[in-house]
Amino acid sequence: MKALTAYDIMDWVAAEARHPLNADEGITFGPARQSITGVTVCWMPDAAVAAAAVAAGHQLVVHHEALTFPYPVFTETRERHYLAWPANRIRLLAFGQANLTLLRIHGSADERWINDAMLRSLGLMEPEISGHEGWQKIFCLPPTPYGRFIEQVKKAMGMRGVRATRVRNPETPVRRVALSNGGSGLFVNLPVSEWFLEYAPDVIIAGETDNYAMRFCVEAGVDVVEVSHEVSELPGMADLARDLAKAFPQLDVRFLKQDTVWQMV
Repeated sequence: MKALTAYDIMDWVAAEARHPLNADEGITFGPARQSITGVTVCWMPDAAVAAAAVAAGHQLVVHHEALTFPYPVFTETRERHYLAWPANRIRLLAFGQANLTLLRIHGSADERWINDAMLRSLGLMEPEISGHEGWQKIFCLPPTPYGRFIEQVKKAMGMRGVRATRVRNPETPVRRVALSNGGSGLFVNLPVSEWFLEYAPDVIIAGETDNYAMRFCVEAGVDVVEVSHEVSELPGMADLARDLAKAFPQLDVRFLKQDTVWQMV
């Protein structure tokens, strides 16, 4: 049997997504053509992931978020001095010492696995409105008091607490809901929120957002409920790992669930 490499996984993802991998996807670190017998699938590739992959005897890490800080789009025209930053040094040293190959699957995972998994988690079915990119969706729900809606979101995502704005009081009904998965609710991705606001939803469920983005929505009369970036994307990455194991039964594929680094206190 032909030995597998990261390129075989890349071809499989491209076939599943029905398009070539995006510009920010592909091999991000390590020996590109080493043979693989095991794959660790994770959300963000930190040193703990490297340790888990080594413990499992894996050679490949499939990750969703970027390998280094800051986000790559902000470093395209800058000197790469950021590689000296502590978190980056720790990560690169851990993966380098372990001789691991890293493969980033970002937008393709969003399209094929992550967005659908988030919808299933929240019990959202057919959208009332869909954007031209497919993942921008607004849903119409039976009228639900805002306070109860927040509790439903917490239960669906397995969270003890979320951040939520206060345009509505707890008894005001929520009818139209937009889903802004992952980091699309952040201020740097404000055009996504602007698209939603054009259709006047009552509330936006955000994976991750920030103060500026929240204020942008609140001033337009729209509430925001934030569940956290990783929580919104982990179910989809677990689905990716499941399907990868089915497609390549000769590989030992394990999904590494990563918790939030913060807690509600």
